Amino acid sequence: MANSMVIKIAGASQKSHSISCRILSFSLAVCILMVLIPILYVLFGKFISGWISFSCPRVIEVVLACITGLLGILVLLWSVWTQWMVGRGGPVPVVPTTKLITSGPYALCRNPMFLGCLFYVFAFGLVFGNLVVAIVCAVLEMALGVSYYKGIEEKELLMRFGDEYQRYKDKTPFLIPRFRVNRDMSCS
Repeated sequence: MANSMVIKIAGASQKSHSISCRILSFSLAVCILMVLIPILYVLFGKFISGWISFSCPRVIEVVLACITGLLGILVLLWSVWTQWMVGRGGPVPVVPTTKLITSGPYALCRNPMFLGCLFYVFAFGLVFGNLVVAIVCAVLEMALGVSYYKGIEEKELLMRFGDEYQRYKDKTPFLIPRFRVNRDMSCS
């Protein structure tokens, strides 16, 4: 099943997509990835937190939510902007980028959008739950995200970009950014 999905995504990258198709795909992805899935994570997190007796002052949770939420949204916006402007595609598999992006946030790690999502769902869990719910949200996002990126996206990128992607993968960390002064941080 994963291989057929990889082939379909790789095939979609060869097609030309109108701006309206890109916007519609992006809007649908935002609704699913930024609202629906985090709500499901929070519901599961609240179920789990009923079994765990741990509390943190709400003021600390709110401050932590503001910091991680803002950081997550900024990283997400930077990543999507780079995909849109440099790659002429987006974060949605049916409208993928047309070229391999290795600049901007993608010079720091291969999955900056995933990193931004981790911060975002952690903050979402704090806002609509508590620290335990936030941790459950982040763990669920990590499990699902790593499964997708390792099981589907990396194979699809290797299929589309070959040795260019392999070289990028070999020198760029998966998720935790490695900051270097000499990296190209521009979006061009």
